Amino acid sequence: MAKLDKITFLDASLSRRDFLRHSIYMGALLAGGSTLAGLLAGCGTTAPTSPTSSGSSKSIEQIKIQLNWVKDVESAGMWAAMEKGYYKEEGLEVEVVPGGPQVDPTTVVAGGGYLLGRAANTTNHVKARLQGVPVKSFATTFQRIPSGLMSLAKNPVKSVKDAVGKRIGLQTGARGAWAVILRKAGLTEDQMQIVNVGVDPTPLATGQVDAYWCYVTNQPLALKAKGIDVYVLPAEEMGYVAYGDFFFTTEDILKNQKDLVIRWLRATIRGFEYNEKHPEEIARLTVEKYGAPGLKVEHQIEVNKAQIPLMKSPLTEKKGLCWMESSVWQQAVTDLLATGQIDKPISVDELMTLEILDKVYNGKNYIPI
Repeated sequence: MAKLDKITFLDASLSRRDFLRHSIYMGALLAGGSTLAGLLAGCGTTAPTSPTSSGSSKSIEQIKIQLNWVKDVESAGMWAAMEKGYYKEEGLEVEVVPGGPQVDPTTVVAGGGYLLGRAANTTNHVKARLQGVPVKSFATTFQRIPSGLMSLAKNPVKSVKDAVGKRIGLQTGARGAWAVILRKAGLTEDQMQIVNVGVDPTPLATGQVDAYWCYVTNQPLALKAKGIDVYVLPAEEMGYVAYGDFFFTTEDILKNQKDLVIRWLRATIRGFEYNEKHPEEIARLTVEKYGAPGLKVEHQIEVNKAQIPLMKSPLTEKKGLCWMESSVWQQAVTDLLATGQIDKPISVDELMTLEILDKVYNGKNYIPI
């Protein structure tokens, strides 16, 4: 294998991806004091929607959603809903606002900035609620968190116990998930060497670590493109249960603008259903029309095909895409308590609601596209 100084990611946007989507603690909350007070003071302010004339008797309501990261194929359902007119059929004009390392969707939405948000970190969501921020999740993109432990195929880490005596590369924000995983396996960090790593998986490729915490639709694809065979152990199989890329809003919006949320989610689910059947088409639209600059078509196609299975589970087969279970949120709370990441329990009813999904599906498990 040729010498690797640095892995070149297949998308320009991916070179900036540093797992803040799954790991960063909310700056406004951790700062405390006046910052937190200011955030809470704004929580009673509902993000406005702007009815505009559509050239007909029916007005179009404009809403914004704050992403947790750049605009790429992870938002395939929204791009399909835009392209196929599903939002328009619901009387909506939707603006998708990109996020990044300096943007926390919870802070933006709770402060009254935008109607909806997408977040990736259940830990941050729980901590926000414990500090009095009135946000609730109402649907999820992924049925399980799309993270895992990646190792070289020639020296695979196939179980948590295989990590004993190994060098494990973790980003700072992955330590919480790893703590949960180790506790369930009856292990501790001092039984292995923890190596601080970043977004670049070069340390694994060059033998500096034996395993590397990855985003399963990202770094494994980058290494495979370089001809490096890898083995990925999903976080869920290691005992870490959590949702990924879930949608949320404030209690005020759920109370006073519930119909807007229902209409948005119904159209978005239709978009995800379309994307499932046409992954290459929506990946190309992501690159050519809706996504951030620098995305590569072939990689977005690979990512889209890889992420679709993460959106499905026995629950979605029974209930439909984007469904959640309260038991998953309860498990998150239990794990955070057990590992000392929070110091008091919280009711699942404060964290999430199934009311919007119930209204959207109305007893069915599919929304015709």
